[in-house]
Amino acid sequence: MTDCPWCGEVLEVWVEGDGEGTVLQDCDVCCRPCVLSITWGARGPSVSAQRE
Repeated sequence: MTDCPWCGEVLEVWVEGDGEGTVLQDCDVCCRPCVLSITWGARGPSVSAQRE
């Protein structure tokens, strides 16, 4: 999970397997587009969100 960079609400993100990269996802609350960056580390996936 990470916060929407537009409205601050929590974005629920589902990460499959060892997928890495960027994904475009609209916020469920404000409907604005967020670019999600997904990386994997020793403790599992890490997700950050930025405005498109």
